[in-house]
Amino acid sequence: MEIPKQSPYRRGADDGLIFGIYLSVLYVAMMLNRTLPYAGLVAFALAAGVPLMIYVFLRRSYVKDLGTTQFSSLWMQGIVTFLCGTLIMALVVYAYLTWIDPDYFVNEMTQYISILSESSNADEKNLADVMQQMIDKKMIPSPIEMATQMITLGVFSGSLLSIVISFLVRLRKINY
Repeated sequence: MEIPKQSPYRRGADDGLIFGIYLSVLYVAMMLNRTLPYAGLVAFALAAGVPLMIYVFLRRSYVKDLGTTQFSSLWMQGIVTFLCGTLIMALVVYAYLTWIDPDYFVNEMTQYISILSESSNADEKNLADVMQQMIDKKMIPSPIEMATQMITLGVFSGSLLSIVISFLVRLRKINY
């Protein structure tokens, strides 16, 4: 009896929708950390849950295929999950940095400059000067640059994480 298998691309895209919402909530929790005291704990818990969530997605596919899913298929599903998920999160990041808090980077850098400029360390004062020059010369990343970098980082790190998790998923055999 042959088991009809769904494409790892389709599975990854379906899981990526859920994962994108998860990553978006994680990003919002990180941004709320500046104003809400416990949002940082929520963000930390969500970040720590990323490998577990990917494991659940890949394990579900492995069990559904009765343990016949190849390593490369699980890995590709994980990569596509991260790609689709980070695309959704990047839209949230872009919207946040464009319409909700367009001065986010300038405000953060200004806070760091005020802290560093009060230091007695010459290197820290020099860093404060460099950061001020970045603000003056408008060398702050744009929202689209930030979103693009988050996609790149997410897919790269997700690819590496998916290798490890795909291996772990196949280690544990299923009970028929």
